[in-house]
Amino acid sequence: MNKKKWVENFARTGIFAKGIVYCLIGLLTSMAALGLSGKKMDKEEAFKLIYDQPFGRILLILIAIGLLGYIMWRLFQAISDIDHEGKDSNAIFKRLGYGGSALIYLAMAIYAFQLAIDGPQGGGDDMQKSYIIKLLEYPGGNWIFGVVAIAIIIGGFRQMYKGYSQNFMKGVNFIKGEYAGHFKKAGTAGYISRGVVLAIVGYFFLMAALHKNANEVKGTKGAFDFLENNFGGLLMGLVALGLLGYGIFMFIKGRYQKIDLHF
Repeated sequence: MNKKKWVENFARTGIFAKGIVYCLIGLLTSMAALGLSGKKMDKEEAFKLIYDQPFGRILLILIAIGLLGYIMWRLFQAISDIDHEGKDSNAIFKRLGYGGSALIYLAMAIYAFQLAIDGPQGGGDDMQKSYIIKLLEYPGGNWIFGVVAIAIIIGGFRQMYKGYSQNFMKGVNFIKGEYAGHFKKAGTAGYISRGVVLAIVGYFFLMAALHKNANEVKGTKGAFDFLENNFGGLLMGLVALGLLGYGIFMFIKGRYQKIDLHF
């Protein structure tokens, strides 16, 4: 196997790893909506669940290594423009988004490695909150945080549009078969649901920036709470099932996505 093919397969492994995480979040949270499980999930909780399983530490390390492949692919998209997005404002925004995605999943990979090596450690949320407090106290920090919040909200709506328009199929050379339509529907529901969650998380960030209050920052689990408290458990369950669909589609994407890492 040549070097280019090895790097491509490493990127595909990263997409598979991302799919595993989203399948766990969607499955466990949808079970919570049905009363079969008392726990809503976010990425950190999903990693802790994996840690508690037999050979959990090994599984976490494998997932973390896989995520490094996803990070590498996103960096190629951001820096080398392997998707030929171009240089207009929309293309630049997309490439910045790829770079931001790489940073987010780098933090996830580091967390997974630390959890595998050191086990669950208290104070993770407090440390994150302390960083946000310092940023909000910095002159103009709330404006910076507000810009980040708006970017997250826009990203959420872009994900929803991507699901509605089925643009997520771009570059996915999926062989048509008996289940092709079902996988496409899973992707549609998945991208729309992920967009809903991102938009709500962005709203939390925006409120934190406006009120200069780090306590208002919440993640995926907070978004599920928001949906349940304001719209009921049914909608929360539907969004969770959508994220399960997103995770399933990541396995299809990992297999059939066109990845041309020219170097």
